[in-house]
Amino acid sequence: MPRNSILVIDDSRTRNLVIRHFLENSFEVFTAFDGKTGVEIFKSHQPDIILLDINLPDCNGYELCKLIKSEKFKTNTAVILMSASHSPPDIAFGFLVGCDDFLTIPLLKSNLISRIQLILSLHKGIESD
Repeated sequence: MPRNSILVIDDSRTRNLVIRHFLENSFEVFTAFDGKTGVEIFKSHQPDIILLDINLPDCNGYELCKLIKSEKFKTNTAVILMSASHSPPDIAFGFLVGCDDFLTIPLLKSNLISRIQLILSLHKGIESD
């Protein structure tokens, strides 16, 4: 059975490496450091989940989430936005543009993995209906 795949789009090389380390034993992990590369990897690999930082050097993570969730891509890929902001309006806006979850940085390994597993189980339930 193929492993679920996760695309991490984050301009922080350190955070990208940490997340890869957290996940690589259980998931196939792809990484991108900017939105343009992230979209290219998304199109070619169709990951199950995208972990997306809201502040990227070449685009706004909210807008990228909205694009990925749009009819243009017709995808079931879940998007988890990540931000250092704990601001309720920032989190609410993430859900407004279509994210499936919103995590605040710094990330805790146990929290990240449990959120990913929850989203994967919810998506499997939806697909089997």
